[in-house]
Amino acid sequence: MKSLKPPLYLYVKLMQIGLSLKSVALLGLSVLRRFMGVLSGDEFKVRVIDLGLGFSEVGRFRRPMLKALPQGTVIRLRNSDECRGALAVGLLSELGYGSLYRVALS
Repeated sequence: MKSLKPPLYLYVKLMQIGLSLKSVALLGLSVLRRFMGVLSGDEFKVRVIDLGLGFSEVGRFRRPMLKALPQGTVIRLRNSDECRGALAVGLLSELGYGSLYRVALS
């Protein structure tokens, strides 16, 4: 079975053991400033969903379940030159973001 790529694997482990964002800088996730979560009413709530990868008809086995961020999750990036552009987008695509939309928060 194929292993998870390091950023996604580290993110899943962080969610499972509940590490704070202060400790993730050592693990390569330093571009993230804060997970705001999904807007629910008047506040943001951090949610993680289970994403099933289906069933392999050829191998006759169930593919693994992964933890993922739901649609509409808002995150904040650090405002520095090293976190702009392809580096941040590449990291976020590893975390499960299929598309990104830049929003200015006041």
